[in-house]
Amino acid sequence: KLGANTPRPGIAANVQASGERLVTISDLKSEERKQKLNRYRKKKIQRNFGRKIKYACRKALADSQPRVRGRFAKMDDGDMLKPRK
Repeated sequence: KLGANTPRPGIAANVQASGERLVTISDLKSEERKQKLNRYRKKKIQRNFGRKIKYACRKALADSQPRVRGRFAKMDDGDMLKPRK
């Protein structure tokens, strides 16, 4: 293992301007580390990447606009005669 004793720039060599060392995961005690990991995992499960409708008026406007293949489109004069799906 070459360079095993050399500090990596992102982990062990974190030093603030005041000279204090930043706390890293490797510095924490095993019980603290378990608590922080459990908190991270719980928050990760609760993440919501789904769409959330905040304003009903915006949804109504979007639903009334014409679409082509699911995307909003401008209405031409000829489009007004075609029935909407």
